[in-house]
This record gives sequence, structure tokens and C-alpha cells, in this order.
Amino acid sequence: MKHLLFASVFSSITMLLIVQIIYNFFTFTNKPLLILNTLAMIGVLVLLNQRYLFLPFLGETVLPLSVIVESKVPENANLEYELLVGKENEGKKVIYWGAQKNDPKVIYKDPMTAYTYENAGVTTVKNGKAILKYELPSLYKINDYQLPRHLHYRICCKNDVMMGEVETIILPDVKESK
Repeated sequence: MKHLLFASVFSSITMLLIVQIIYNFFTFTNKPLLILNTLAMIGVLVLLNQRYLFLPFLGETVLPLSVIVESKVPENANLEYELLVGKENEGKKVIYWGAQKNDPKVIYKDPMTAYTYENAGVTTVKNGKAILKYELPSLYKINDYQLPRHLHYRICCKNDVMMGEVETIILPDVKESK
């Protein structure tokens, strides 16, 4: 419900700013002030469209190298995904996670119940690729919208403590195998 309210408020603010820009264009006689006012409103629109303005935890962050394990694979991992991350990331760690193991009878109502973080791992980039081993994640909804199966990941920490932003991989449809 909060997400719907936020989207509604955001859409309303955006429309008001666009109407204000158009109104100012036709009514302002002071052209330098019109230009300044229009640039300020465009700046506000750009800021409101930034992914990290309201969700800053999705952006880059700091993580001490000492807390990252060399390698970790979920206990019952039975699938692999080859993630192409480029030679510039050679030797860096990729930390990844997905919703808990798939239960065909369950579609979770929100991410808080879908994630237990047991379906998570750490791997190292070799030849520009990271091999993510995982169990097929469960499906879940956000505001009655069912998300496709996916994994999240961050690239991090070859020689520094900066972790990249959270990225998402939409997984292809697969049949589970043991």
C-alpha cells in the first residue's frame, strides 16, 4: 500500500511541475527568472527520478574486506547462471542472493517473507565471468504485482572496500534438476 501511495504522490508532483513549467513559459515577463525557474523545476524532476533518492541502500556502499568469505554456495544449489561482468572486474567478488527455495504451491505476498538469505553465495570473477550457483527462487509479489524469478548481486572488493550497487538478473524459465 505504501508503494502505491508513493507512486501516486510522485506522479502528482511530476505533473504539477510540468504544468508549472508550461504556465511559466506563457505568463512570465521576466525571461531570466523564467529560465532560472524552469531549470530549477527540471532539476527537481531529475532528482525525483533517481533510483537511489528514496532507496539509498541500493547504491554503492562500504563493506570491510575481512567479512567477505572466499567462496560460498547455497547448501542445496542445483542451478547455475553464468554472469558476464567484464575483464575489468577480474578477481573481484560477486555476492548474490535470491528468494528462498521454490515451493510451487506458494507465491509470497512480499519480499520480507520471500527472503531468508539461505539462497545466497559468494564467487570470484574469472575470465570476465562469475558462476552463480543457486536454488530456484520462489515467486513473490509487491503490491499485487508478481515479480519474475530473479537474483540480486553486488560486485565488490578486489583491493578496496566499496561494493557496487545492487543489480538484478531475471532468470530464464528452467526445470529443477538434482
